[in-house]
Amino acid sequence: MADSTPASGGQPDTKAAPEAQPKKSRRGLIIIVLIVLVVVAGLFYWHSTYSEDTDDAQINGHLIQISSRINGTVIKVNVDENQYVDKGTVIAELDPADYQVAVENAEASLASAKANAIAAGVNVPITSINTGSTLRSAGADVSGAQASVQQAQSQVLAAHAKVLQAQANNLKANQDLERYKPLVAKDVISKQQYDAAVANADATKADVADAIASEEAAKQGVLVANEKESQSRAS
Repeated sequence: MADSTPASGGQPDTKAAPEAQPKKSRRGLIIIVLIVLVVVAGLFYWHSTYSEDTDDAQINGHLIQISSRINGTVIKVNVDENQYVDKGTVIAELDPADYQVAVENAEASLASAKANAIAAGVNVPITSINTGSTLRSAGADVSGAQASVQQAQSQVLAAHAKVLQAQANNLKANQDLERYKPLVAKDVISKQQYDAAVANADATKADVADAIASEEAAKQGVLVANEKESQSRAS
């Protein structure tokens, strides 16, 4: 009876090869799935760690309210939004024009008050002269004329102070008008507000003209007083 067992040098058994192939495929598929899971997990971790996604978020921060001690128009901002600033940093600059006008008004009022004080002091010798003795009437006339000159000069100072004040008011009115021009063009302010600014500028311009005319009249008064003084000295 012939032996069916293959000789030791014969061909190997290849029946197990088809079973090993599916195992390798499944192993490769599992590895791919694991890699995908690791990538997805990594993306989820990165998204949850380095990004925020919410529809009801709150941010904790420090909000500090700031305001200037005086009112004014901001003409320049020296910092950016949310910028950190040190103590003493100039954050914004205000338009100094309004306060310059206020200073000029105060100086004009002071000059007017000084002129009125001089005029009040001049009236004292005039009263004394009018109640003096008739024996000194000639000298009294000269003194009275001199007092009239001083009074006229003080009136010139007062009139000049009013000119300065009127000019300061006119300057402010014109500056306000220039600020209103672009605002009315963009409908930020009403046409009525702009018309009121125009009317105010015209009115202050007229006040300047009136003040100048009053100053000229006061100067003429000085000339008349000087002439009367000369006549009293001649007599």
